[in-house]
Amino acid sequence: MNRFERLLILFAGLALAGCSDSGDPGESDPVSHAVEITVTVPADAPTIYIAGNLPELGPWHPAAVEVPGSGTSRSVAISVPHGHMLRYKITAGSWEQEGLGPSGTLLPEFTVLVDDDKQVTAAIAGFRKDPAELIADWQGSGVEGELVYWKDVGSAFLDKSRHVVTWLPPGYDPDAERRYKVIYVQDGQNLFDPRLSYTNIDWGIDEAMMNGVKAGTFEPAIVVGIWNTVDRVYEYSPWHRGPQYARFMLEELMPRIE
Repeated sequence: MNRFERLLILFAGLALAGCSDSGDPGESDPVSHAVEITVTVPADAPTIYIAGNLPELGPWHPAAVEVPGSGTSRSVAISVPHGHMLRYKITAGSWEQEGLGPSGTLLPEFTVLVDDDKQVTAAIAGFRKDPAELIADWQGSGVEGELVYWKDVGSAFLDKSRHVVTWLPPGYDPDAERRYKVIYVQDGQNLFDPRLSYTNIDWGIDEAMMNGVKAGTFEPAIVVGIWNTVDRVYEYSPWHRGPQYARFMLEELMPRIE
């Protein structure tokens, strides 16, 4: 028997020793606790959901776990590992319909350190409006220029459809003889309309474009905003669906814009 074979036998023995019964079969089992979350909502609130930082909550899927009930107080219990810092939010089924605080702004994440069974509460004053309603009233966004929406744009390369918003600068000339440069921007719901933006604050793309043109920094251009979906992380990742997302832009969207 050579040295290498003796080492293999030694490691195998150590591994078997590590698998021996410690005398208490439940000693190494992870401990979980029941966390009951009670959510207070307006009387006319729709079906509500919890999203959070557990696999059972998506993670962070906006419609991960339904909170049963139809009144102003609704409750659901979830199992959470001991010592976990539970972070969660309340939605009406999508991030575009996230729960709001009493001032009408987005609430920060609710958090609770789970070291025992817990009963916690979350108060929701209302929900963001349906995006379709806000899209129809794009003038109410206060945008400088004009917005043109294409809703539910499908793709042969991606699973989810998405909205696409095009910003046209003031004085835009539809004459085919005039050519405008086009800027493509991701996370399109955040660009122009604070009512649709994830943080209730838009990125000010229209103001930036207007200021640049007025200052003579650049000529008027078109901005195309591509909305993200719940698959955002995977679609923007070169290791996941990024190549398919690139084909959607290059082979489907950009020719249609042109």
